Amino acid sequence: MLIPTYSSKGAILAMSISYLLSTFLIDIFYSKARKNLYTMVLAIVTPWKIQFSTVSGISAEI
Repeated sequence: MLIPTYSSKGAILAMSISYLLSTFLIDIFYSKARKNLYTMVLAIVTPWKIQFSTVSGISAEI
């Protein structure tokens, strides 16, 4: 129970956790969205590759 204990900060934390979980869970269980999951994980693990590809115009290998 984050909201009664931490008020607005608890609400923000609870909302952030629920959005994160729902985004990843939908991509895991919905087969057409798995490529999106791979791209999100790649962006989290290696952000310099995504930044380099958008700045230089070179497509990143996915």
